Amino acid sequence: MLLLAIPGCSHEVRTISGQVVDESGSAVSGVALKACYSDWGWSNGRLVWDKDFCSEPVTSDKDGHYRIRFRGPAESRLLLRKEGWLQTTDYHATDTRIVIVRSDLYNARRLQEQQARDEAFRKRRPDETAAAYYCRVIVPETRPVNLTYRDSKLAITPVLLTTDDGASNLLAIEGPPETVRSIAAELQLRADGASITNGGNLLNGTIGCASDYSFIAFSLTHLPAPDTRLEILVPSISALFDADLWRR
Repeated sequence: MLLLAIPGCSHEVRTISGQVVDESGSAVSGVALKACYSDWGWSNGRLVWDKDFCSEPVTSDKDGHYRIRFRGPAESRLLLRKEGWLQTTDYHATDTRIVIVRSDLYNARRLQEQQARDEAFRKRRPDETAAAYYCRVIVPETRPVNLTYRDSKLAITPVLLTTDDGASNLLAIEGPPETVRSIAAELQLRADGASITNGGNLLNGTIGCASDYSFIAFSLTHLPAPDTRLEILVPSISALFDADLWRR
């Protein structure tokens, strides 16, 4: 016969107390707290190893103080809840100073951190060529335009990157090199409906992101203004789609 001890009976009743504060150290009232631990127990008629056992919730007072009576281990975790606030750190029964963070401040900080990471990622590395930068940064961030051209599948990255000397603008296309060469001869870049180039040159050498990528270099009649609508036209198949000029 298998005998199982009731988890709560194997722990002593303990008093868990402390204070809830914000990041500046000021007391936060009205925070709901409970202590929990996981152990073997019954759930939906089955014996499971991760059943949660929790105390009744209590609320921090005007000075942020709380007091929980709970039969559980010292490593019981503390769970906090208050509308407009977030628990961003794991706390246990032995912790007496609990910091809770305002949601708006936390989200703004996370956004700033993400923007800083994005800016660092987009920064051109020393000695990085325009093509290498295009492959590392632009291709992963851009949804390609998929076309069928002369019975071949092509994926065009609709973003142009100006080369270091400013003489041309690069466009990446994934597909068979001979098909890319054919489409390069007729691609047109349009600014507000007017063509600013006619055809592009397929660059020689393996400088693409992978073996099935190629670059087309366009020479523009003029650099379009930031608010200009750019489009790429493939006349023979009547394909017209939006494009963008990468501005670092």
